[in-house]
Amino acid sequence: MPVSTKDIKADNKRIAKNTLLLYIRMFVIMLVSLYTVRVTINVLGAEDYGIYNVVGCIATTMVFLTGTMTSATQRFFSYNLGRDDETTFNAVFCLAIEIFVVFAVFVLFVGFLLGCLLLNDFLVIPDERLYAARFVLGCSLLLFVFNMLSIPFTASIVAYERMDAFAYISIFDGLMKLLLVYLLSLVSWDKLMFYAILMLVEAVLVFLLYVYYCKKHFPVCRFTFIWDKTIFRELMSYMGWNLFGSASGMLVLQGQSILLNMFFGPLINAAKAVADKVNAALTSFTSNFYMAVSPQIVKNYAQGDENRMVSLAYKSSLLSFVLLFLLSVPIVYTMPDILSIWLRSENVSAEMISFSRLVLIFSMVTVLEPPLTQMIRATGQIKVYQISVGSVTLTFLPAAALILWLGAKPVATMYVLIVVYAMAHIVRLWNIKRMFIIPYARYLKEVLLPIIKLLVAVGPIILFLHFFVDIENVWVRLIVNVVAILVAITGIVFGLIFSDEERSFIVRMFKDKIFR
Repeated sequence: MPVSTKDIKADNKRIAKNTLLLYIRMFVIMLVSLYTVRVTINVLGAEDYGIYNVVGCIATTMVFLTGTMTSATQRFFSYNLGRDDETTFNAVFCLAIEIFVVFAVFVLFVGFLLGCLLLNDFLVIPDERLYAARFVLGCSLLLFVFNMLSIPFTASIVAYERMDAFAYISIFDGLMKLLLVYLLSLVSWDKLMFYAILMLVEAVLVFLLYVYYCKKHFPVCRFTFIWDKTIFRELMSYMGWNLFGSASGMLVLQGQSILLNMFFGPLINAAKAVADKVNAALTSFTSNFYMAVSPQIVKNYAQGDENRMVSLAYKSSLLSFVLLFLLSVPIVYTMPDILSIWLRSENVSAEMISFSRLVLIFSMVTVLEPPLTQMIRATGQIKVYQISVGSVTLTFLPAAALILWLGAKPVATMYVLIVVYAMAHIVRLWNIKRMFIIPYARYLKEVLLPIIKLLVAVGPIILFLHFFVDIENVWVRLIVNVVAILVAITGIVFGLIFSDEERSFIVRMFKDKIFR
């Protein structure tokens, strides 16, 4: 049965509260992460930093397993909480841990064989750093295993919507990484190898924190060895069909790093790694909002309220894009100044600037995807969806390899990536229409038309700044451009994107805060 108006208001209030907590977490982590990258590059050097990232991506080629398991556990946890079925929740929790332990052994074995093959025969690693690269590979695989084993516990926290705990532990995670970089500067031993050890130790500590919290606060998160054939089949069926989609995404993003290394060497990997850090810092804004919304999408479906689910998914897609657009446009426009201040001008290359700009544009395409995917995942019927979308995204690899073989520059791979993922989004919409009988016109009206209005309105502002604002001082130029773009986009969003009801709510809330 559809939920009541009172329940909807309570859900909305919970989403708002959880989003705020996650944003506080994100701000701390973003500041720590951006500073950590700068210090790490200075301590390790550009070449060792590039080696760490390209070798680390070998370990994270197994991330498709993590993505598959995370989406499966979160879907089943949220679905069973929506139906108030904690018995099945506990059965899923126990079976998930058993499955993850088996996969952990698989990851260590396959990851080591794959990594050694790539290090010895394909990747461009200086001979004197090959031993350190192998050591980093081993530590990265173990780190990945502990991150994978933490999934049932983090998924439980998200399903119960205890975002305060998730925020506190994540802040601890970020501060620990900052401390590790400080310790790195104190040692004279091989800094790349020592960095890998420190990152592994930190991952183990965070894993233990998640385990402790869940055991203390959630009675259903008690592990006992069980065997339920029905639940096991449901889990494995879901994971199996989700595996193709997750694997295709992994192969595309990690395959890009490997292709760049094979054609251009580790310095280009360093440039791409910096771009990824910039992207991760900004997309954390939208991922935190999505994390707060995601359990509600599944719970609404479990409670039979599909209309509320669709409205929530479409609205969160639009708001996610608006938020990322608001943050990304000033950064894309002022990227050279930002990187020169952040990393020092001598460490900034043209490739870093280009990759950082294009990866944000790519994220503005992909930010529309998670709520739509969660609608499909809520049903549990993901076979056609994963095969159709995954088949489209996989076309990136041969296309990117071809253009690099023909002599294209490294950043050309980003243009291919943007086009491929835009095509994949069209396939997602086809799946939504097929499964929920929702006309394309609704998505066009509620999501795409507001985005088009925003893009058209912002264009003249960027052109004005480009042709008429010429300030020599880098700090003054950066501040003027960023503030001007933020103010302009905020006004456009408030006037063109928000509905009358939403504008009234924002004004009323602002007045209440001021007068209080």
